Amino acid sequence: MTTPRAKSEPHPLGRESRFALSILCLTVFVWASFIVVIGDYPPVSDQREYHLVGMRLADGLGLTYPSGTVYVHSHPPLYPVFLGLIYAAGGGNAAVRVVQLALALATLVLAYFTARRAFGVRVAQASLAAGALYLPTAFYLSQLYSEILFTFLLVAGAYLFLVGLERRRGFPICFAAGALFGAAGLTRGIALAVALVLAFYMLLHRGPAFGRRAAKTAAVALGVAAAVAPWSAYVYRETGRAVLVDTKSAVIFYYGNCESTPDHHAWDIIDGGGEFVAPAGAAAAADRFESSRLNFSGALKYIAEHPGRTLLRFV
Repeated sequence: MTTPRAKSEPHPLGRESRFALSILCLTVFVWASFIVVIGDYPPVSDQREYHLVGMRLADGLGLTYPSGTVYVHSHPPLYPVFLGLIYAAGGGNAAVRVVQLALALATLVLAYFTARRAFGVRVAQASLAAGALYLPTAFYLSQLYSEILFTFLLVAGAYLFLVGLERRRGFPICFAAGALFGAAGLTRGIALAVALVLAFYMLLHRGPAFGRRAAKTAAVALGVAAAVAPWSAYVYRETGRAVLVDTKSAVIFYYGNCESTPDHHAWDIIDGGGEFVAPAGAAAAADRFESSRLNFSGALKYIAEHPGRTLLRFV
């Protein structure tokens, strides 16, 4: 029989820890409820593509489309690899959702500690509560979409980036942060742009000597390269064409992520009638590799001609 604690005796867990654990327990209940309510169903649209490619990988057929060609003309490759590993271990789509639930919770915890390290306890608690209330997370973790894996890798990279920035000899940590950013880029390509911006921030950050900042920036870049280069080399070996991540990203880079909605595209590449203007020759390109090159070149040309508008849209 246990005796009650005296009123003056402190609780084994501090107030901060109790708050965080309470939020996490409530979040687990809400997010898991989404998985139960939505249930399992045949994957559709992009989910079906991810599922089929993941199954082929689990069956030893490589990272390929059902046609047998290399998976390079759609989404980045890491999410199908993630699915393939779970399928190869004997799990199904329900197991994928459970793993994504764990990753989403880990993302919340990492965001909490990142905010705590950078801004203090109050901001960290606010970020934890905001993340728990962000219901799109509950939706995406119950789907076969790459958002949950991407966000986990990006936030984990941001946390290590901050630690590496603070440490005097944080070069290995900066390399690990870069590798996580590279892995996130293999999930959704925008992470590579985030890594580039943060690397410039590190280079210009006040405090340590410039040489030390430059070395840390180089460590981040090497980490990104270490994550991305094996996939790029594999695609080149299989196709003979140089591709960083995939060919579809160049189209999105040129048009924006919502090419069918002119009010929300990334650039202003539309004519007076609200129709998008494709780069010269892209529509008649011999293959997707050439179309990708033209779209990417077209986007860079637009950036060079409209730097201010580009910067405003990026911000």
